Amino acid sequence: MESSHNASETARARRVVEAELSQPKLLEATRAFLNGELAAAERKVRLYLKVNPDSVGGLSLLADIAERCGVYLDAAKLLDRVLALLPAFTEARMRRANLAFQMGARDEALGLLDEVSADDEVKRQAGLLKARFLGLTGSYSAAEAIYRSLLESFVDDPVIWCALGDVLKTLGRSQESLSCFRRVLDHNPDYTLAWWSIANLKSARFTPADVATMEAILPTAVDELGRLHLRFALGQAYEQLEQAEQAFEHYAAGNSIRLKLEPYNRNALSAQVGRTVKLFSRQFLEEREGCGDDTLGPIFIVGLPRAGSTLLEQMLASHPLIEGTSELADIPLLIQHLLSSHLRQTSARYPDILAQVPIPAWKELGARYLRAAASHRKTNRPYFIDKLPNNWINVGFIYLILPNAKIIDARRSPLACCFSNFKQHFSKGQDFTYDLTDIGQYYRDYVRLMRHFDGVLPGRIARVLHEDLVVDPEVILRNLVQFLGIEFESSMLEFHRNERAVRTASAEQVRAPIDRTTTEKWQIFEPWLDPLKAALGPALTEYR
Repeated sequence: MESSHNASETARARRVVEAELSQPKLLEATRAFLNGELAAAERKVRLYLKVNPDSVGGLSLLADIAERCGVYLDAAKLLDRVLALLPAFTEARMRRANLAFQMGARDEALGLLDEVSADDEVKRQAGLLKARFLGLTGSYSAAEAIYRSLLESFVDDPVIWCALGDVLKTLGRSQESLSCFRRVLDHNPDYTLAWWSIANLKSARFTPADVATMEAILPTAVDELGRLHLRFALGQAYEQLEQAEQAFEHYAAGNSIRLKLEPYNRNALSAQVGRTVKLFSRQFLEEREGCGDDTLGPIFIVGLPRAGSTLLEQMLASHPLIEGTSELADIPLLIQHLLSSHLRQTSARYPDILAQVPIPAWKELGARYLRAAASHRKTNRPYFIDKLPNNWINVGFIYLILPNAKIIDARRSPLACCFSNFKQHFSKGQDFTYDLTDIGQYYRDYVRLMRHFDGVLPGRIARVLHEDLVVDPEVILRNLVQFLGIEFESSMLEFHRNERAVRTASAEQVRAPIDRTTTEKWQIFEPWLDPLKAALGPALTEYR
């Protein structure tokens, strides 16, 4: 249903909110919020709302604070109140749609965006958001259609062209994808995202003229994010030229920028792994054994990014009984909801909070996951893959909510895996990859936790080493399908003929037969990897 609000009503709503947020008390609260002082910001807003309970500016700011704290349900209720008071406030409607999507209510999110009808810029933002949602749920052709429709009104918009290029890459149309990025650069050579997007295609090669252009615009890039894009693109370009020192310098510089933008605390993860080992004793698991949803079908591939999991997924998804979905966020979302529901009652952290989950709740948690994952399914195949690598930290939780799920640990040798992460610019969610010491400690913690689960859940996790898979794929796949309880199919060895959409950085690589020469490409960078080796410690050799 389309909203009847026109552009002038939207503009008036925006002015109302801006006027309220300019009130001195809300200005103080906003400053506290921007400085990360969330408790102080919340206190100031709530005092203001006691006197002005219908202040859409105050309610909107309180929703921001709730969302930042991870209390999504509270944030959603606040935005619903804002929209009830000021229906033409389209920015709040888009924020509400984003929250709905994050909470797994994907149809609601898309419906909210369909209601946006305002000035061209708002419609552009809503269109981009809707296309992103469709892409994240696997509806890539529908996302492509929205981007092409937007280009009819915004013909030279580089954001839309790059987004379209990403979708085409996912669909396996690499030449069309490259054409989108090149079109952006033809009109705007200093649009740095397009340079990085070409690098992220993996199969594309830079020309000497490209390198010269990037080097020329690097000193004048408008912001740190632009310099970051160029650094990673130049790293890829010099690596293609086998100029390892120059490539490493650019990779290191790009990572330094990213680490400054998104600081990472390596010791926090180590502490979480320690708490996980302590909580998930054999006794803890036995007391809850069989309490989850006993549905057969989910296959989880866990490990580090850049460990060969996309290749493994592509092989398995070439089996007629298995559907490949993507890197689903549904397990982390379930955990986030558990944490947010206890935020004001307890100081418990994850995974400690799992000890408080009532026994009957485990089955419902499993059912909730299956309902959420179903929105990503496109076939009725009995098995499906959830390939979110970072779920290695959640293996115990997965086992409790889905005791019949199959868990595969996709592992790659440490120096190859860790350096591949270091040279990859991830859009979000992999903050540990921007420093060699951080990556090494992360890998070591991962090996430590998976070794623990090997002990308390013997035989429940299959391990696939990438280097073994590329050398003798048939032997590894036959063993793996036996673990899954199904028959081997020769189609798995023809994985590169599978035309399914692939969204990860390895999308181009899995559309070609196995190239065994790529597994040791990291070796030209070994002279600069001493900090990584030191951080890996015993995991450098004891990782199998």
